[in-house]
Amino acid sequence: PTLVLVVAGVTLLTLFYALEERVRHPLVDFRLYRDRSIRTDIFVLFCARFCILPITVFFVFYLQHILILSPFASGLSLLPIILLFAVTATFAGYMFDHVGVRPLSISGTAVAALGLVWLGVFLGHRDYVILIPGMVLFGFGAGASLVPSYTDVMNRFQEKNRGQAAGVLQTVNQ
Repeated sequence: PTLVLVVAGVTLLTLFYALEERVRHPLVDFRLYRDRSIRTDIFVLFCARFCILPITVFFVFYLQHILILSPFASGLSLLPIILLFAVTATFAGYMFDHVGVRPLSISGTAVAALGLVWLGVFLGHRDYVILIPGMVLFGFGAGASLVPSYTDVMNRFQEKNRGQAAGVLQTVNQ
């Protein structure tokens, strides 16, 4: 059933694209996404959000059912990710004005990936303390890559098209 749903989804997206190219006032004007930088930013955001879901949902299950932490303790255990994300995202917004999106996006994505690899390697040890470096790396990297990518996408669109850009970005978040 999963493969059938994937094929159905791809088919519907293809049909949507074909219809949107033909109408006079499309819901999503795909011509706006021909810029490689915009597509790259959206891809980075999609990948980051794709990785955040397992951290916020499945990692909490791991903390509660494997490490036997209470729901409150599990929430507190995510603080290394949340705090580093918040601090780094704020700093990355400032740095974006000075170095642009590319260095922040590349380095942030690489650091977040290292954090995920760390978590993947050490989950089997069933020890929270050994997971903290991976959580720190992931929080730091995700914060460093998300904010500049969002800002870059919005800045690349003309003001009249920013509502559409925001809508697409929110769709990517879901």
